[in-house]
Amino acid sequence: MHKEINGMEPTEEQQRVISYTGNRLIVKARAGTGKTYTLVRFSKARPTQTILYLAYNRALRDEAVRKFPRNGNVLCLTSHQLAYKSLGVLYKHKIADRASLTLIHETLASKSWGLTRDAYSTVMAFMASDHDEITEKNFEKYANEPNKTTLLQTYINQVIEGAKTLWAVMCDVNHPFPCLPDCYLKLYQLSKPDLSRFDWILFDESQDANPPTRAIVACQRSGLILVGDEHQQIYRFRGAVNAMDAPEFKDADVLYLTNSFRFGPRVAMVANAILEFKGETMPVHGHGADGNDFVHGFATDELTQQHTAYISRTLMAVIEKSIDLVTQGKRVYWVGGIDAYNIETLLHLHFLKTEQVHRIKDKKLLAQFKTWDDYVVMAEESGDSEMLRCIKILGAYPEFESLEKHLRASSVEQEFESHATVTTAHRSKGLEWETVVMNEDFPDVLDPMMKKEAQEDELNLLYVVATRAMKHLVINTSVFFLINHVAKLRAQARDLGQMPASI
Repeated sequence: MHKEINGMEPTEEQQRVISYTGNRLIVKARAGTGKTYTLVRFSKARPTQTILYLAYNRALRDEAVRKFPRNGNVLCLTSHQLAYKSLGVLYKHKIADRASLTLIHETLASKSWGLTRDAYSTVMAFMASDHDEITEKNFEKYANEPNKTTLLQTYINQVIEGAKTLWAVMCDVNHPFPCLPDCYLKLYQLSKPDLSRFDWILFDESQDANPPTRAIVACQRSGLILVGDEHQQIYRFRGAVNAMDAPEFKDADVLYLTNSFRFGPRVAMVANAILEFKGETMPVHGHGADGNDFVHGFATDELTQQHTAYISRTLMAVIEKSIDLVTQGKRVYWVGGIDAYNIETLLHLHFLKTEQVHRIKDKKLLAQFKTWDDYVVMAEESGDSEMLRCIKILGAYPEFESLEKHLRASSVEQEFESHATVTTAHRSKGLEWETVVMNEDFPDVLDPMMKKEAQEDELNLLYVVATRAMKHLVINTSVFFLINHVAKLRAQARDLGQMPASI
């Protein structure tokens, strides 16, 4: 927990959560407001009750294990770990993170890479949903097509049947086709598990819940506390949903945590401009940095002499920023490790592109692609975003081999050994740094052509990134114009007498 909270008594907001005596509670916790600390105190106040803490990911779960009481009344798990204990263990001999397109292609005996990709995407969408069976709803590509021709409907039917085939072999304990973690989680949800052995279920980061987990939690009779910040929902593109908005919780009690101990009033001002533009009326209050936080329009050499975190919107921008930093002779820490940014895969693909196939160590890659043209064709036909992104990066950096060596030589495994940290906005979630620089690859959220849902997702990303800063925040152009726009809206509202001048 943040050092400002350790050893201190709970705030009035936190105490309301700790003392809660109802059955279903939603806690809307703004960035840096001590939600984990509050849940720990809630658990300590109930030493004789059994509590399940459900974490969004493994890192959050591991952090919780270190912080929750050690008297054995709190079990900290991710939803996948919960499902593994019950069903996943049956598939331990064939669990894998993913299945190759080539294997899927062979399993379906398909003649079309497009059909292969669509069938796989459909079964993945089903496993990420709370649906009871695979239907057209899981085939997003044409699910909302208003006028389905006979030819189109025939193709949709083929995709659905392909998805059902993949689901069947994945669930078959005796079939060699790998079982993905989302498979046994989905099976667990479909089994409608009873978790009434727990007095309380604490569901953290519930704004980015996967639908199967939301469905598991929603049907329980135990006391429930959902904690999250709807403005930090950043994984909707993966199918995540805000469980706090689910119909099952419409009658739940609601409490807020708005006092942030991470940053001070100036960073809070930036965060609140984003929240206000979204229509939020419950702002965050900055009580950190002893009130001495700063917002900058650009990164000066003096500012970035101290350790700085550079947060980008895209993988490409992370790599470009890293190239810039190592060129300056700086040591770089990559959040999640340098290989989490496709560096090794890119190197092997560089060898494929430059016809140095003998240097490729990735046997799976060689089994799938004999030439660079094969890779490009599959990428374009399947529409795989990761493959297309790799093609783009290698096109921008034809001398990638020497570049890769330089990047690795300049990367460090411990953040304290680095001059700078690089990461994407999504990977920055849950982290914090004294100095944060927002990269310029974020889109213009004031673009009138941007769709409403896309705009909300981008605003949430800006909010997440801005609230990673503890003392110094360097805003980008998108945030600069957003702040000015909100200021104009405030001035207009005051002129019309619609808001007090003190706001």
